[in-house]
Amino acid sequence: MKAHVTSRVLEPRQEILLELLRLSGVVAMDFQLDVADFLILENARGIERGVQEMEARTRALGRTVGYGISAHVICEPTLAAAEARAAALEEYGKKDPLSAVAARALGAGLVGTPRRIAERIRRYEDMGVETLMLHFHPMLAGLETFATEVLPLLTRTDPSPHPMPSTRR
Repeated sequence: MKAHVTSRVLEPRQEILLELLRLSGVVAMDFQLDVADFLILENARGIERGVQEMEARTRALGRTVGYGISAHVICEPTLAAAEARAAALEEYGKKDPLSAVAARALGAGLVGTPRRIAERIRRYEDMGVETLMLHFHPMLAGLETFATEVLPLLTRTDPSPHPMPSTRR
């Protein structure tokens, strides 16, 4: 099904966003697949199935898109320490709306030791995820830990199994 948004030409970004908000279900997804270069998949637990479904739909539209996830990273020396921090964030998220957003991003499973986080990132890459929007708390300390403890485990000399095409259409 091809999305029919409106009979007028949509040029300003604000108009396009307003139209997207009015769409729902299959029509909204087809519209997004027709205009987007990347999709941020919200349900990290069903990511492989989500990528497979979107790949089939984009092939039907004659194009490709990239995939990303939003993930809150909690990296600790031990799994127990990381899980305790995640549980505390989830509990606090029940009281604070802003923290609830971060708590939902825990669904990506980037909670644990540096090795476990690197393994999960590799698994996402194998599923077709090429973009990670990472969140940390506290931001600077979390980012520094990620850069020094996790990134070295992700360094590879072979090319990515999902190279970025020069054009999406």
